[in-house]
Amino acid sequence: MDWQNLINTGATVVVGVIGWFVKSTKDDLKAQAKELQEFRLDVAKNYVTHTDLADIKQTLFRIETKLDAKQDK
Repeated sequence: MDWQNLINTGATVVVGVIGWFVKSTKDDLKAQAKELQEFRLDVAKNYVTHTDLADIKQTLFRIETKLDAKQDK
């Protein structure tokens, strides 16, 4: 084997490894983008509305009032 064939083979291996790395990174990014989109949809389905939050605040205020009444006794 002469030097030119050795250099060509080495360059082919290096370019192949770099190509594989870029492809696997690109596939991982696509998978993460898909997971992020699914997460966004899940959050949009299950977020707490302002009405629900107002109900929770009213319940907490009622509990606080009861505790204050018990403390005064």
